[in-house]
Parts: sequence; structure tokens; C-alpha cells
Amino acid sequence: MRLPIISRASWSRRTRFVLVIAVSVGALLGGTLAAVAATGRPAAPGGLASARANARAAQGPVPYIFVHDPTMAREGGTYYLFSTGDPAGAIGNGNIQIRTSADLRTWTYAGTVFADKPAWITSALGSIPNLWAPDISYFGGLWHLYYAGSSFGSNNSVIGLATTPTLDPRSPKYHWTDDGLVFRTTSSDSFNAIDPSLVTAADGGRWLALGSFFSGIKLIKLDAATGKPAASPTVYSIAAKPFPDPEEGAGITYHDGYY
Repeated sequence: MRLPIISRASWSRRTRFVLVIAVSVGALLGGTLAAVAATGRPAAPGGLASARANARAAQGPVPYIFVHDPTMAREGGTYYLFSTGDPAGAIGNGNIQIRTSADLRTWTYAGTVFADKPAWITSALGSIPNLWAPDISYFGGLWHLYYAGSSFGSNNSVIGLATTPTLDPRSPKYHWTDDGLVFRTTSSDSFNAIDPSLVTAADGGRWLALGSFFSGIKLIKLDAATGKPAASPTVYSIAAKPFPDPEEGAGITYHDGYY
């Protein structure tokens, strides 16, 4: 849905603020295993063999083309691309996929953020095939990866957060921490907690754009330190369009005094 490139290097001041309502995008990004993503728990026995099997499946005789909802960051000389989990569960058990590249053309499969879906997600939603629509950003000394858990056609959904000090799996500091729930919706809501996208305001404040398909794009305020909202945040409606052209997958950026 969106493909922002986030870098830790300083950016020049932007000059316009644009709201982009994105559409689903697939990329032909096959690859081979470079490294296995660390998780919030010790690796299970046979984890490396499983990761190698995932890599072979990702490479395969036919290019693996399910690289949906990509978000990308650059750290050092490497680009890191995160995408929606494999809906068949063949690659990384349906968890958020990671691929790396030095030139934006040749991509290497590098495992998944988690080995297994966090237990709090399956407790809230039951068994779901995959995690969706990651969004990567860097602030407060950590990389923040927001993502969604849901099932097709449902608004019983959650947005979660994972953090790591570095994206480089070769670093001893590399470790994805499951920071749990950020926001959720249920069938009683008129919108959907999917497609999270971090927004950094001109004053440094943090917000999260989300949703929604059901009733358009929403916005909630985050605590700049924790990356999470208050217990019951105000939900602002910022864009909507009726079926058959509902909106989802927003991204908001600040440039020269405009959003």
C-alpha cells in the first residue's frame, strides 16, 4: 500500500504536507536466506532448518511474488524491506517478512520479525493466517515496527508494535521485542484497526494513521516516548469515501508547513 524509505540520516526540512491514500502494491522480490530475524523468545529446536526451508520456499523455482504492503528503511548501506506475512503460512508462518538489498534491485530473504505470532494476538483474534501491513520508523533510539492482525472482511482487528535497536541481524544488539497491543477494533466499531502508519508532526508529536476500509482513514495521538496511545484515545476521522471505493492504507508526511 505504501513504500516509504526511512533513514536515520538527517533529512532536510520538507516543504509540503501531503496525505497519500495508497493502493495495494505487490513487488517481485525473490531471494535467498541471509539471516534469521531474532524474536522475543529463544529459537525453537530446528529453527535454523525451518528458516532455511522458508528461504528455499521464498526463492523456489518460481519467483515468490507475495510481497504486499511494503515499507522500507535504510540503515548503514543496507535497505530493509518489511511486508505482509505469507497468507498461506509457507513463508515464516505468516509473520511479517524481511528482505534486504544493497542496490534496491537484488533482494535477499532475511526471515521474519517473529518466529510465531504473538500469543496476545491469537488470544484476541483466534487463529489468523498472517500479519499485515507493517510500517517502519526510527525514533527514541529504537526502530518501531507497527503492524496489523485481522482477517479478510472483518474489523475485529489489532495493531501491534515491535521494536529493535538495529535492523542488522549481524549485530549483537539485534533483537525484536514484542511491545504488544497499540490499538484495536471489534465488530461493534464502524472502522477497522488495520494499515497503521506513523505520522510525525511539525512539533515532534507522534500520531498514528490507520484503517480503515469500513469508514475511511482515522488518526489517533501517540505518546512520543512509548509509541502507544492513551488508554482511550480520541479517534479523528480525516478521510472517507463510500463503497465501492473505500479508502485505506494512508500515509501522512510533513513538508514546508503542510500535511
